[in-house]
Amino acid sequence: MSAPALRPLVRPWRTTVDVVRFALRRYFEERAPESAASMAFYAIFSLFPLLLLMVITGRLVIAGFRLEDDVLRLVLAVFPPAFAELIRRNLAHALAAGGAVAGVVSLVGLVWSAASGFSLLAVTVNRAWLGARPINAVMARLRALAIVACLVGLLAVALILRAALRFVPAASEAL
Repeated sequence: MSAPALRPLVRPWRTTVDVVRFALRRYFEERAPESAASMAFYAIFSLFPLLLLMVITGRLVIAGFRLEDDVLRLVLAVFPPAFAELIRRNLAHALAAGGAVAGVVSLVGLVWSAASGFSLLAVTVNRAWLGARPINAVMARLRALAIVACLVGLLAVALILRAALRFVPAASEAL
């Protein structure tokens, strides 16, 4: 990085107004509102596939137990009541279409929207970093998919360790 690129960061601030003015200028120069709206879009876009995947996984893991009502109660607690009927209809329609197909489609949608969110996050951080080179779109997508894969792996390890730790006290008591 060159010294002129760092100059705005090391300049002495005379007043709080200068700090606020600099922050607001950088906020709009780097298109932060656009990035925040895009991240919110990908977060919202990934909620229905996540909800569908939770219900389908719950059906497979706990056979014969219907989780739709529990999941809908959870959703109703988080979202406004106006969305309740829409979510209920879409969930019932997706489950009626076929559990395996709906599960695969929801998994693909969830991975794609999560990767898009991480890709956007990388581009946004890169944009805000002074002197950073632009990120290639293909490399950004591959990195985002790698992040999603790492997070899924960490989640799997955490679930396995949690299950293993539940058996440790029972095994030590048996000895």
